Amino acid sequence: MNAGLDEVVWDSDFAACARIRSEELQYRYSHYRPTEPTKGNTKWPKLLTGKDGVYNCPSVADEQGVPYTWVWENIVADRTTPEAAIKAWMDSGHKDNILRESHNRCGVGVYYTETKSPEGHNWYWVIWFNE
Repeated sequence: MNAGLDEVVWDSDFAACARIRSEELQYRYSHYRPTEPTKGNTKWPKLLTGKDGVYNCPSVADEQGVPYTWVWENIVADRTTPEAAIKAWMDSGHKDNILRESHNRCGVGVYYTETKSPEGHNWYWVIWFNE
């Protein structure tokens, strides 16, 4: 699909952050990060102060030392292919976010776990855009 926009550049640092976020979604399916470690999982800190509040998704970039102006995050669960994840975003209210003219770089993360979350999810996709 060509929407007449400038090309968005792949950013491996943003992809690494999106990968971290995709794994976190099994514990809290939200744009806010998990507030407490899940039983047996102590790698997520309890609270963070991010650029725009506490424990928001850009705090991953702060932790990783990845510079950003603004993070636009889209999340989706239970899609088993990249095509299905993109279709879900494009068919939802995320389309305007994905096609935002000001985006200049992006990264994608995906996480799969055999153990389903309490909501019944085991696939998690995250795409990050910077402007």
